[in-house]
Parts: sequence; structure tokens; C-alpha cells
Amino acid sequence: MTEVETTGDTARPETPRDEGVLASISHFEGMTFGRLTSGMNIVGSIWIVLMVFLVVGDVVGREAFNYPIPATKEMVQLSIPGIVFLQLANTLREGRHVSSDVLMGVVQRKCPRIAVGFFGLFNLLGAGMMGMIAILITPKSWQAYTEDFEKGTQGIFTLPEWPVMALVILGSGIMAIQYLIFAIRDFHAAATGRVQPDLFHDTTST
Repeated sequence: MTEVETTGDTARPETPRDEGVLASISHFEGMTFGRLTSGMNIVGSIWIVLMVFLVVGDVVGREAFNYPIPATKEMVQLSIPGIVFLQLANTLREGRHVSSDVLMGVVQRKCPRIAVGFFGLFNLLGAGMMGMIAILITPKSWQAYTEDFEKGTQGIFTLPEWPVMALVILGSGIMAIQYLIFAIRDFHAAATGRVQPDLFHDTTST
């Protein structure tokens, strides 16, 4: 893998301890954690397909037989946050989040070591934000579970709210961990001066 030469900075020699820590993180992120985020992404994709069939069935039933599928609106409303948070971490891991990198593109070319340090900071802030979402949603999810909060029409079809809230907590937590993995990788690259081109690919996209 080709290394990007830093300008104005001298790369710090990488110690065996550094290599061991990075190897462990890379193995965890590439194997165990990567499979987890990919699995969550697959579940979210299957869920989307099911929602498409549900909406199509509701439209056909409403127009052709005057018999819509009960609580279609509520099921779609509850599904959207569940799907989004199931797929967030894998989207980040694969570098598919939409972002503007005009300014950082200039910094990358001139001072890649500084640029990767900024990306480490951005990823750390992202981890904090997703962690806060998980923390704030947890008591609401527990309340929804203990008090049986439901969506739908009583006596016809109702759905509990807490499973989707639990998925939001799970997705936020996994997303926070993914951000932390990227932050550790970026800060290590900034500290040692060994900036790889693929570091920028994972965190910026247009």
C-alpha cells in the first residue's frame, strides 16, 4: 500500500506496540465488526424490500378490492428509523456518506498529516454525537417498553414502539464504535506521519 508523503513533518518511527495495537484494531474492524455492520446492512435492505411489497400491496388492495392493508402508514413510519440506523454504520464504513470535501481536498494535497488529524477529530465528534443519541433514546425506549406505547388503531392493528427504539440505540452505538475506530486510525496516522491514501477514501465522499 502506497504511503502519502507528508510535507514539513518528520514521520515518527512506528514501534512494535503501535503495530500490535493497529493490527488488533484492523482485525477487529475488518472481520468481527465488519461482518456485524454488513449483517445489519443486509437486514435493513431486506426490510426495505418488505416495505416496498407492503406499500404496493396496500395500494393494490385499496384500488382493486377496496380493502387496504391495515396500519400500513404506521408500519412504514416505524420502519424508517429502524432501517436508517441499521444501515448507518456500514454506510460510514464503506465511505458512502455524502459530504463536501472541497476545503479538505486542498489540505489533503498540501498537508495530508494535518488533514488526517482533522478527520480524526471529525470522527471523534461523530462518535460523541452518536453516543449521545443512544444515551438520550435509552430512557424513552425503556418507557415505551414498560408502558406499552403502541402505534396503530386500537382493536384493528397496533405495533409496539420499543423495538424500533431499541434498533436506534443499537445502530447509534455501533455507529459510535465505527467512528471511534476511524478516529484511532486517523490520530495514529497523524502522529506517526504514515498517511495512507485509503484513509481519505473512508471519511470523505462527494
